[in-house]
Amino acid sequence: MSAAEHSHNAAFEREAAVLPQVADLRKTLIRAHDPFAAFGAFLAGHKVRGFHYLRLWRPGELLEPPPAHALFQHHTYPADWTKLIARTALFAQDPTLSVLRRHEQHAFWQTPEPLAPERAAHRRCAREIGLVSGVSLRLFSGHEGGAALGLWCATQPDAAGFSGYWRAAGPWLTQAAQIFDQVLREQRPNALIGLTPREIECLKGLLSGKRPGEICFALSLSERTFEKHICSAKTKLKARTRDQALAKAVLLNLLPR
Repeated sequence: MSAAEHSHNAAFEREAAVLPQVADLRKTLIRAHDPFAAFGAFLAGHKVRGFHYLRLWRPGELLEPPPAHALFQHHTYPADWTKLIARTALFAQDPTLSVLRRHEQHAFWQTPEPLAPERAAHRRCAREIGLVSGVSLRLFSGHEGGAALGLWCATQPDAAGFSGYWRAAGPWLTQAAQIFDQVLREQRPNALIGLTPREIECLKGLLSGKRPGEICFALSLSERTFEKHICSAKTKLKARTRDQALAKAVLLNLLPR
């Protein structure tokens, strides 16, 4: 973690004492077999219907709106969201992507202001599949990438209704989002990517400067199996080359020393 991120986290902890609603969340997420399922269960217990976590590995990734399949993300939105939004041009207007692209702290999904045609089209489609009330939060952004979280909340009648809801629930939901992101980046970085232990060992071998033959000998692998592990790791890391896979794995904190 960078000095800037340490400073950010320390400031967050000083300014916001852990609220009762999230007192045990960090330990729960660290210990959970699946931190995404654990976070979803935590949110459901507080009447939040779903979430969308988006992680960048470098700042320049959003200079142009990327296709959803090129990003590291996890969501518990309705299944139709993937088909109707994530796999279409509407994804470029998704608020969770937008808060990172525009460096906004948050974006309420319900707003009294008129929207540009593209954003209005996204909003109509989202409402049709039930994504009416919610907020997208920018969790961090810097030279090490960024992260944002969309929270699909209990439906409110209008923007004023959601503002009232957020005044009550916003402080602890924001803190829960920060804790979730910190755990994923620091204690459970592989939860989002899903590399196998063998894939990590093969990447660590390459990172150390060893030749494939040396790695195969050390791990008792055939060269064909080694290449299979590397190919699988490249796919999971959404990397075109072996070097790009290594760069992403390092920046995403997947190769502990």
